Amino acid sequence: LIAAKTFPSQEYGSLTTILEEFIAENKEAMGRHTARACVMAVAGPVELNRVYMPNTNWNLDGEEMATALNINKVVLMNDFVGVGYGILGLDKDDYISIQDKPCNPRGPIVVFGPGTGLGQAYLTCDGRNEYTVWPSEGGHADWAPRTNEEMRLWHFLKNRIRNRMRVRGSIVETAEVDHVSNE
Repeated sequence: LIAAKTFPSQEYGSLTTILEEFIAENKEAMGRHTARACVMAVAGPVELNRVYMPNTNWNLDGEEMATALNINKVVLMNDFVGVGYGILGLDKDDYISIQDKPCNPRGPIVVFGPGTGLGQAYLTCDGRNEYTVWPSEGGHADWAPRTNEEMRLWHFLKNRIRNRMRVRGSIVETAEVDHVSNE
């Protein structure tokens, strides 16, 4: 590790601006080395190397960032995909099992935790001990009622909530609720 610094994202207009500042501040520490590639694990669903980060209102585009930073390639990945690849480097002493049965050494792996939603990713093994990490934006999901009772609840909430309900972590956020009753 050559350098590290925390940047309060709300004080910046873009991630590119933060990276430009970090690179400029650490030019001496980097010496004659220059970055040729950059991989960023970011909050939100990444598609075609682009992502909208809801907590910052930033739209990131890996190709645009590469051009602005004069780096050959910038790759954006979902933050929990980064976590998924990171856990592959853990030793058995670095984690504990939450079940009373031994883990399948080539079985699927799940990672999840709070973030801008309920961040999730899962890993699947190809049978040769090579894992692929798959993003899953489970915390940015809509609610689809499945039973008549859930449908009645949906209609009740729809009539009383002016904005969409969103699942975020383990709570349901609502906006402008008039009241809740036993209807």
